Formats: sequence, structure tokens, C-alpha cells
Amino acid sequence: MQEKIYTVHNVRLTSLYIARQKNPLNVVLLPGGPGMGAEYLKKLAHLMPPICSTWLVDLPGNGNHRVDQNIDYEMWPDYLEDIFAHLSNVVLVGHSYGGILILLNPKLDALAKGLMIISSRPKEISAADKLNYKANTEFSELMKAYNFNPSDHLLKAAIIAATDLYFTKEHLEEGATLLKETSYAHEAYHLRSLPLYKNYQAQFVPTCPTLILSGDVDWVCPLKYFQSDERFKRDHIDMVEIHGANHFPWIDNPQDTLTALSHWIYKIQFVLDKPFSK
Repeated sequence: MQEKIYTVHNVRLTSLYIARQKNPLNVVLLPGGPGMGAEYLKKLAHLMPPICSTWLVDLPGNGNHRVDQNIDYEMWPDYLEDIFAHLSNVVLVGHSYGGILILLNPKLDALAKGLMIISSRPKEISAADKLNYKANTEFSELMKAYNFNPSDHLLKAAIIAATDLYFTKEHLEEGATLLKETSYAHEAYHLRSLPLYKNYQAQFVPTCPTLILSGDVDWVCPLKYFQSDERFKRDHIDMVEIHGANHFPWIDNPQDTLTALSHWIYKIQFVLDKPFSK
């Protein structure tokens, strides 16, 4: 039976697996979008080794976690601190926009046992890189309709229409199914236009153990964005590129993703009871 925890700021934590060992790592997975429900990360969570407990996190107003309160989306990065009031030995995992939210809150560095940034970036991309963005006609037309009359339905339709942009051709069917089964909150999607996010720049470089992982054919968030950022060239920051994978590497190449995650998680578990030199 899934356990659900609601924090003081209405952050929702949903358990997927509780490890039996004493003081396990709690791997908490934060979705992207922004606005996509965390349920799309279940298969990624299942790749985590059994020494970990795994949790999905939905911030207030994200996905199907609708709340009866006024939401200040610029506070989303701060709300992540709530997690540590309920869970210990936390490894915080952010996919895509989830990684951005993590890197906007420097306090998380001291709170987490480790950070995992998947298919994300350390700053807003350049105008030149934006010119390389691909968009099929159906996606472009649906986004025009969405911008004229925003709704959850139109946002979901547009994202599904972009399946070929986010998954390799061998995994389009599985990718489309994943996107269709995901909940969407269009109000949260608009946070990307707020100043905090529109002018995004990572607010810290992690000093805790960190894994940065991307697919080698991810056109949205290639690993080169971190590789070319001198700030992130640290001994305790591992960077892994998954062969034959796009923006959802655990779908396109689950085996290599499993290998990378397991190696890193076991390394964190090994040093869990030892002080980490920051």
C-alpha cells in the first residue's frame, strides 16, 4: 500500500518502495515539465537498487496534485526543503525541469546525501541553441492553440504530439503511452515565464555527491551544457552519457541507465556513515 505524506506547504510525497534495511537511502524523484505529474517517473524509480526506498514528489499544483490554495510558483524550489522534515538520508533526483528546481535552491546541497540531475541544464540556453530546437507541425499548431486558450487538455495534446522529439524512434510507442498516462497542470507550465525561471542560472554547484546524466541524442538537454560549464568540473560530480537515449534515458536505454544509477547509488550507500569531504 502506498504511503502519502503531505508537508506544511502541501508538497505530496508518495512511496513506491520501502527498503527493509536499517536507515536506507530515500530516493525522492522530482518531475519536469513543468507541470507533469510525477507518475511518469515510476519506471525510473523501479531501476533504483533495492537498498533504497523510493518516493515520488509532486509540488502543490503539479500534475494531479491540485490544491485549494494560492500557489506562488517562485517558491517551488524552497518548498523542496519540506522533504527533509519527513525523510532522512535523502537523495534528491530531478528530471529535466525538476533538475532546474533543485539547482535553484542552494540549501538543498547541505540537506541531501546526494543529488541526481537527469536530462537537465545549469542555465538558460542561448538564443543560438534555441534555433536548433526542432518542432513538428502538429506540435507547433497545438502550442498555438494552447497559447490562445491554455488548458490541461491542450497542453497534454501538444506534449504527446512532440513524442518524436523526446524519444528515440525505437521507443516512440512506449514514449507515447508514457506521455498519455501522465497528468498535466497547465497553470504550473506557465512558471517557466516567471523571472526566476526565465533568467535561470544554477544558484550553486553541489558539494555533496552528484550524478549528472543525459542521453547522447537528447537535443533538449544534452550533457554538453554541464560538460562545458567549468563550475561543475569537480571530482565528486560524475557525468554519464547514456548511449542511444534521448530526453527520457530510462525508457530508451534502461539497461545502461540501470548500470549508471546502481553504481552511483551503491557508492553513496558505502560512504553514508562516513563524513564526506566537501
